[in-house]
Amino acid sequence: MPRSSFSLPLKAANELSHDRTEEFPTEIITEIFIFVCGPGVLLPPPIHKYPWILGYVCSRWRQILWNTPAIWNKITIGYRGSKIPKVPVEGYCGRYMEKYTVDDILSYILLSTTYPISLNVTNDEYVRKAPHIVYKNLDRFSELSVVSGLGLSFREVSFIFDLPASAFTQLEKLSLSSLDVDERYVDYGTAPLQTAPSLRSVSYKMKHPTYIPSFLLLPWSIIEDITIDGMCIPPEIIWNILRSSPRLVSCLLNIDATIPIPGTPKLSLPHLPRFGLRTLSEFNWDFFLSHILAPSLKSVTLQSPFSPCTPLVSLVERSQCSVKNLSLSTNDGNVSIDPTDFGLLLDRVPSLVTFKSSWVAPPSTFTRIYQGVLPDLAELEVPVHPDGLRAFMKLIDWCIVDPAQRRLICFRVVWYCSPFEFSTEQDRFMEYSRMGDQRFKFISGTRSF
Repeated sequence: MPRSSFSLPLKAANELSHDRTEEFPTEIITEIFIFVCGPGVLLPPPIHKYPWILGYVCSRWRQILWNTPAIWNKITIGYRGSKIPKVPVEGYCGRYMEKYTVDDILSYILLSTTYPISLNVTNDEYVRKAPHIVYKNLDRFSELSVVSGLGLSFREVSFIFDLPASAFTQLEKLSLSSLDVDERYVDYGTAPLQTAPSLRSVSYKMKHPTYIPSFLLLPWSIIEDITIDGMCIPPEIIWNILRSSPRLVSCLLNIDATIPIPGTPKLSLPHLPRFGLRTLSEFNWDFFLSHILAPSLKSVTLQSPFSPCTPLVSLVERSQCSVKNLSLSTNDGNVSIDPTDFGLLLDRVPSLVTFKSSWVAPPSTFTRIYQGVLPDLAELEVPVHPDGLRAFMKLIDWCIVDPAQRRLICFRVVWYCSPFEFSTEQDRFMEYSRMGDQRFKFISGTRSF
């Protein structure tokens, strides 16, 4: 049948074009199955959430891909084995339907689309064999995600970085992840990526990396989004990366090395609205928050066992920024913040719209909110300790009674109470929840202290 005579139903096409093409509703799979095999097929429609499952119960999978318009622009290869497994199909005397290799699927998709493609490779056997289809067509990929593990080291994924610079002309997002413990003999060889003209997002997650010099050769001057999750990466290396990335709009760091950086000047990140730092090191906590200038900062996410107030106040004051979204978390859920420090922090972030904290906020926090310290606050997520329960309920009463406080629309609460204790204030809080006031969302839980 001529290629032009094939067209998927609009509903199916829209579903395929969605970012989450790996989650197919059953009715969409059934619709595609009937479209491909015809209404008189003997096989039952496959019930599975992955689109490629259709490939090994349907002998005309090739025609689906070959004749689908340019909506296959995201590919996820996440199963094990270099070939799609055979699946027994009821009604065919236990025979197996035909199977296709990953190369086959990629070949068909590449022939049916003209847009840059997103490739997510998480399969060890597939990556180890380095199929030629990736070699020949990597220049058409806009997103590349490589995850090693289960015995596969990055040394065996290095074929990607041995390609010439011309292979990365469309690449916009690069994600490298490794679960391997021993990376002593790995050099990532990312030199060709220096000339990737479209690269904007880099995610680098290594459990125990020791060889990372080639990673520093990325074109940081044009990169806007950085995620670095490497507990063994020295801070000076990360600092040099940030210093080489003037266009940053998002930065998330997860580090734990404590090598000092003497004489380091302040780092200016003029376009950075989103910053996140997670560390167990007090040195990293103070250093990164006290050396960064970010006048465009709007959203801050911090996780540490150390109080965030003093260094965060320093960051906000020094950058003269207006933070609107603040998320504070700690490894120890029973640790409280000093009331004076916390009050000083709230005074420095008057434009907060969203405030989330796993730190136990002092009772004065709720008092300051209904006194108007945070006039734009719309979402509050905090643990409520018994010491602050009365002040918290006063805030709730104030918001419900005063119609002008409709801006506070979301409360998420974790009670700090003994397993057998439930106070009058908590009963009243739950009663508000049962009233169904549409201005609020009450999400409650229980935690012992």
